Order: sequence, then C-alpha cells, then structure tokens
Amino acid sequence: NQNNYEGILAFIEANPDATVTPVKEETGDVAAAVQAVADIVADYDAIVCCGFQFAGIGTLAQENPDVSFILVDSNPSDAEGTELTDGVENIYAMTFKEQESGFAAGVAAALETKTGKVAVVNGIAFPSNVNYQYGFESGVNYANKHYGTNAQCVELASFAGTDVTGANVGGNYVGNFSDEATGKQVGEALIGEGVDIIF
Repeated sequence: NQNNYEGILAFIEANPDATVTPVKEETGDVAAAVQAVADIVADYDAIVCCGFQFAGIGTLAQENPDVSFILVDSNPSDAEGTELTDGVENIYAMTFKEQESGFAAGVAAALETKTGKVAVVNGIAFPSNVNYQYGFESGVNYANKHYGTNAQCVELASFAGTDVTGANVGGNYVGNFSDEATGKQVGEALIGEGVDIIF
C-alpha cells in the first residue's frame, strides 16, 4: 500500500493536470469493495484496488475495457469468486507470496523476543492475511528448530479467524480493517499474556 501510494504521488507530480481521488472502503466486505469501484468506474481512466476484497472487479473490468485496473493482492474474479483469465487484459494483477515476508518477520520475532511470546494480529481472515499469519508462525517454528530460540505464538481463542471457506484458521483477527477499539483490545490482551512482539 505504501508503494502504491508513493507511485500515485509520483504520478501526480509528473502529471499535475491529472485528477486523483482516494476512495476508502474500510469494511473489507467484498460486495462493498466491488460496489465502491462500480460507483466511480465511469469517472476514471485508471483505478488502483488494494486488497483481496477487490478481486471481484473482474466482471466490472470486462464491462469497462477502456479503464485500466491495478489489482493488488489477488487475481481477478467474477462476483461468485471464479478466477477470470479471459477478457481482463485491462487488469494488472499484482500478487506476491505474503507467507515469505511473514516467515521473515516470524524468524526476526523469535530471535528478538525477550519474553518468548509473540503474536500475529490481522483484520479479516482473507487468504493474503492467513498467508502472512501462517508464514509468521512457520518462521517462529523455523527459528526454534534451527536457531535455538524458544518462542511461542500466542493466540486468543475468542479472536480466532474464520477464512473465506468457513475454516477456523486460529490467529488473532479483529474482524475488519478499521475497528481501532477492538484492535486495541486484542493488543492489550496479548500484552497481558506476556507478548512483547506483535506482527
């Protein structure tokens, strides 16, 4: 997101006559995300959609072939979640292996913790966030096995995540991406459990 933001700032600087408008959709709800794009698609030449919840813009992109889309964290799909490969040439899908950066963070956390307790806190158990969580947990386990650390990933059962398939993925999930009060509650509970590093 930071790189996207800096790229947009660079575009504005290079194209001072361009119109750039940030549109927030903070609930993480997939239908709301697609609707947020549908509401503005007629007004812009390019739309940057950051997050898995925007994957469903595929059909919208097919209906608006003159608009360029940048989709971050996912490949385009239709409203039912079926991944699209045809007719979406106007979407540049930026995906990466979230679990790899999560793994590096987990190794670092295991090496740096003073209490031996670390944790992951996420918004919603979308695949990208679950990948970060599992990567982090794997990094902690790797450090314990190979670097002599003895770190534990702390999970609060009442904040376990449920992924898009309905499976319990554990971890610590706030439930959305904008609930600061619950995020603070989860953080304070983890700190109360002795956690000194939170990813």
